[in-house]
Amino acid sequence: MGYAVRRRDIAGRVGVTVPALYHHYANKQALPATALETTVKDVLDRCRAAAAEAGDEPLPRFRAMVESIVLCMANRKGMAFLDTEIRSLEPANRARYVALRDYLEHMLLDTVRSGIAQGVFTTPIPADAVRVVLIMCQGVANWYRVDGPRGAAEIAERHVLLCLGTVGCAEAAEPRPF
Repeated sequence: MGYAVRRRDIAGRVGVTVPALYHHYANKQALPATALETTVKDVLDRCRAAAAEAGDEPLPRFRAMVESIVLCMANRKGMAFLDTEIRSLEPANRARYVALRDYLEHMLLDTVRSGIAQGVFTTPIPADAVRVVLIMCQGVANWYRVDGPRGAAEIAERHVLLCLGTVGCAEAAEPRPF
């Protein structure tokens, strides 16, 4: 049900039939592969831009990357769910997507390791902490609502604080008014 229904839903949302949708893609595999790659590239581009703007210091860089990921998940909810479709990708398409997703993970991991080296972060398990951070950020797409009690910017700020705690940053322990 899930995969076929989604194709039909996608076609309906763009105002075409399922066969017309495939007129624009080489095969059934190209649609989910393109959608997944486009989504992760968008997150990567936003995260790279945020990191570049924040500079080389690990703390502001980490904060900026987490904020950009959360805002992307909150504002692009419709695309964020696609990560679950990785199971339907053929090996070559899955490998391309996983490489992009891994690149994002390594951007954060490099920042956390740099922060550990500088005494900014204290997690003894940086790779696991980064995976938790990414899962937490991606999860925003599952529950965030535009008409909810908090806006995307406040959700991003709160997630930055939670993620700082996850990587063992003393700043996360400081009281904040929410």
